[in-house]
Amino acid sequence: MEFAVGFDDLANSDLIMGAIYKGGTQGTVADDPIGKLVPVGNQGGFRYKGSPIKESVRIAVVYTSGAEEEWPDHLDDKTGILTYYGDNRSPGQDLLGTRRKGNLLLKKVFAAIAATPADRANVPPFLFLEKVGTGRDVRFRGLLAPGATNHSADEALKAVWKESADGPYENYESLFTVLNADPVRRVWIDAVVEGVPPIEAPNCPTAWRSWVEGLEYDVLPKYAVGS
Repeated sequence: MEFAVGFDDLANSDLIMGAIYKGGTQGTVADDPIGKLVPVGNQGGFRYKGSPIKESVRIAVVYTSGAEEEWPDHLDDKTGILTYYGDNRSPGQDLLGTRRKGNLLLKKVFAAIAATPADRANVPPFLFLEKVGTGRDVRFRGLLAPGATNHSADEALKAVWKESADGPYENYESLFTVLNADPVRRVWIDAVVEGVPPIEAPNCPTAWRSWVEGLEYDVLPKYAVGS
């Protein structure tokens, strides 16, 4: 039986690998559970606290419905590497000019892979959630760090072109790694949301600290054999 957290308990819950976080039952956008788990809004694949333009994002969520055939986000169950596509998923705008600025956020955080620990200390933690079932329920799939072992910075974030009836357009393809952090504690999430630097916040996952300080990808054990 799967572990599930009720809608009314979301704001106080830890994030547990594989757990289901229940949506509401009112039939409105307020039923979305993600905004109650983390104050990042209730729309879009990229959700965050702060501003990518001002470089003030404190924490971010990447969400997938698993329903987009053109841009099939995919978590490799052998390696723990998530392939996640940016938010320029239709023609008509610049790669970095998307409404939610998700691609701009990707560009900024992936630049830290090849930078210094001080730069990575400013990268927001990424939480990966996916749609499950027919309602608004979501499943937590892990704490993500940008990049992956044995992949260069250029391989971890690259622009890819797609043809459409309205002409070609480009989007980002990014690689994230599911870190060895289960559960992700509520006290850490809340402190990061309030503006405490992630590695200074209480209950900071050791795997996140290792990525910031040494660019080490401590993969969740269920994936470690295939990494």
